[in-house]
Amino acid sequence: MARLIGFFRLCMKKPGIMKISRFLILSCVLMGASACSVSDWDIWRAQRLAGLSQRTRVAALGFYEKALRRLPEGAKREQVLLELGSLQIEGGDHAAAVGTLRQVSALDGQRLLALALLKNGDPTAALEVFNKIGEKGDAAYLYNYGTALEKSNLYDQALRVYSLVKGDPAIEGRAQERVKAINLISGHVAFAGVSEEVRQLIEQSPGLDQYREASALYLLIDEVITVTDDLREITDFHCVIKILNERGKESFGEVTLDYDSTYEKLDLEYARTIRPDGTVVTVGDKNIRDVSLYLNFPMYSNARVRIISMPEVASGAVIEYKGRLTRSQLPNKKDLTTVYTL
Repeated sequence: MARLIGFFRLCMKKPGIMKISRFLILSCVLMGASACSVSDWDIWRAQRLAGLSQRTRVAALGFYEKALRRLPEGAKREQVLLELGSLQIEGGDHAAAVGTLRQVSALDGQRLLALALLKNGDPTAALEVFNKIGEKGDAAYLYNYGTALEKSNLYDQALRVYSLVKGDPAIEGRAQERVKAINLISGHVAFAGVSEEVRQLIEQSPGLDQYREASALYLLIDEVITVTDDLREITDFHCVIKILNERGKESFGEVTLDYDSTYEKLDLEYARTIRPDGTVVTVGDKNIRDVSLYLNFPMYSNARVRIISMPEVASGAVIEYKGRLTRSQLPNKKDLTTVYTL
């Protein structure tokens, strides 16, 4: 209550909100003390400040643009452009920021331009600017540089740049997470993370001496199809394949999973290679590509394929992958169809 009284007194000192304050006080009196809590006032104040912040930002943008119409070319104009571009990035207007910051030749402006391009969904153009500047900058700049490299599938370079991120614990932690996601994470303990069932299948599996004409052996294909009450189709799949020779490596070194992006969502739980000695190499982000199944036919861009390049596949190794395919609706919204190839 003391906080509320203090707030009322503060409101009374502000001519612009005196009428609103009086109205709120009267409302609380009429509704009773229990109807208006301190949190209600905090929410009202937050909403008012948020609206004020938005109006202030819009006004500031207007003044910057008005000033630019009068300023001649020179250092002062570049400084105003830099401040305007920074404000546009903060407000989420990245396209406008790109147009503004392209007029700034100073290093700080180019760094902001690279960030604006990246946030505007153009990592290729952002990378061009990042490469001109080089690997010199603070933790935030280097993290954004690494992100642009990663989005351009330049994973080795991204790893190098992420390793340079220092000085800010929060940003450094995010960079280390990206390194873990990109890299292959090797298990130094035999069968680390592998279920006992799969381990037994591998240890008891036959080899090339028993199947001389084969290239690989399917040790497990486990597939469960569920139709939900709202007529969605969910397929959980789990495959374990043993590679016997070079032909098997060529056939199964890349796993391809087809799906239709219009109605289907593909989630990969994990994919890994289990070496003959039992150590495990997990697939990283750089080993996965998601591309159109028919690159030259835009009409069929919804036909997608997830390509998993299995790491360190060799004779005697085992590949294992597990995932889920979720279909938002059945064919004709009521039919279930599936195909098994022998």
